[in-house]
Amino acid sequence: MIYDTFNNLFHVHTNIKADSGETLRQLALCGTGIACLSDFMIHQDVKEGRLIQLLVSSTIKIQRPISLVYYKNRKLSERVSSFVEFLKVEMTL
Repeated sequence: MIYDTFNNLFHVHTNIKADSGETLRQLALCGTGIACLSDFMIHQDVKEGRLIQLLVSSTIKIQRPISLVYYKNRKLSERVSSFVEFLKVEMTL
């Protein structure tokens, strides 16, 4: 299920499912179809004309669980700690 910026719900039916963004990117590059990917993954492909962006004027919100697994009692590196804090703020964990 995908929601647009106006909270309209769209049911998307797919023939291919993958849990790897890179796999979806490669499939899109091969012309297999449309893929919902993060900007950072396709920035260079769009810039060089290998892919085009659809729905540029709207942000798509996808209901997908995000799991963060780490040892709470261990000292985390500064990078991991920053990432955990980012997710807490942005994803309201």
